[in-house]
Amino acid sequence: MIVSAVVAAVLMAGVPQRIDDLITSGLARALGPSDPGTGSNADPGEQYWNQSDPDSSPATEPEHVTDPNHPDYEGPPAGHPAGPPAPSNAGPDPADADSEAVEAAVEELEGCLSDWNEDAPWFTGTCAYDTYKDLSPEELAAVVDTMSSQDLGRLFESGPIPLEQEYFDLVEEIQRTAPLDTLRALQNSGATPFAQPDFEGVGGDPAGGNSPSNVSYGEIDDYSLYGEGDEPVSWEHVNQNSLGDCWLMATMGAMARQNPGHVEEMIQENANGTYTVTFPGKDPVTVTPDLPLNPDGTPAFAGSNEDPPVIWPAIVEKAYADLEGNDYSNLENWHAGAAMNTFAGGAGMDYIPDVTDTTMDELAGKFENGEAITLSTPPTMQLNDWPKDGTGKGDLVDDDAGTLVSGHVYFMTGVNRDDGTVTLRNPWGSHTDDIVLSLDEVNDNFAAIHSTNLDE
Repeated sequence: MIVSAVVAAVLMAGVPQRIDDLITSGLARALGPSDPGTGSNADPGEQYWNQSDPDSSPATEPEHVTDPNHPDYEGPPAGHPAGPPAPSNAGPDPADADSEAVEAAVEELEGCLSDWNEDAPWFTGTCAYDTYKDLSPEELAAVVDTMSSQDLGRLFESGPIPLEQEYFDLVEEIQRTAPLDTLRALQNSGATPFAQPDFEGVGGDPAGGNSPSNVSYGEIDDYSLYGEGDEPVSWEHVNQNSLGDCWLMATMGAMARQNPGHVEEMIQENANGTYTVTFPGKDPVTVTPDLPLNPDGTPAFAGSNEDPPVIWPAIVEKAYADLEGNDYSNLENWHAGAAMNTFAGGAGMDYIPDVTDTTMDELAGKFENGEAITLSTPPTMQLNDWPKDGTGKGDLVDDDAGTLVSGHVYFMTGVNRDDGTVTLRNPWGSHTDDIVLSLDEVNDNFAAIHSTNLDE
């Protein structure tokens, strides 16, 4: 363990904050097993409504612009129903690789493997990195085809120490350009930079009583990134399923209702079939179309009721899991303000009806101004008889009609000033009903309201 601590200290010197978790995960895999974590037992970090706050990362701009009034607008992106056809997702063909370059690279990599001492951390050397960093996508794919899973894991865990930004740029480039089969081989090798988000610690959605079972990664047989017709991005595409991330799903629904173009700005389709998601203020995250699936091939987490399924919610959810420690369980039991901060690149507005009731002018004004709005019911457990005067809920929470459930997040889809009502939806899918509430019912039954303007 002393050696482990020393190696960890060396590795962390000069490493950018955003990849601390990646390196720690690599050390854990390389130096031995650890106790399995769960969403409920993991360190939740700073608390707000018993839910963790998000982390932060360096800022980057979205890949493309969808606002027709923006000076850089170039029309709908490839693959959009109103845009040009998406490029082939076959990716580079290993058969097109320079055979001599491939043979030389394989020989050099095999030399790296034979030279490394079994008792020393192989990832402290640059031997393999110096070889594969100069390969073309076709050559890389051909090299990967020749290597065993164990050798791939060792080769692609290695890199310069301390890790430079060039290393992470290379990994990102590989994910954007390599064939899906190559990426899957690298993922199966256990190489940390290519690891898919883990879901072993997922506890499920307590509000809906759903728990995942026998989940495995796979690609849906037939799907589309966006929907058809006039609304390629719609709140009706959001279906939470068996992950306890209602805070994220409800925020996606609110975002799709108020500013669907914001979703299209965040997602870039790559020629190899992967998707690069850029959250405002954070570095791009590239994910494959492989999703956590139930035994029947349907999405276990974010899904849709469309046929074929629309996967933009699942792609955003997977990228968010990558962003937050590369683990789906880290998405359970947060608050909607965290998602709004991530999607908007800054803090939104929070209301706590327990302290100060909101007004119709406030809610309607923000909704009519294009703000995404979510409303959170209180949890079933309170601290010191608060919130809600010790009851923990209003008359509509957990009532016999199932109007609202405790510890859950909803999103606003409409407002009627004349009637003094707001219309909410549950992120459990388009098959659920509208929930129409008066202002008094909003103030009596919700513990927190979050809003943000995604255009700012």
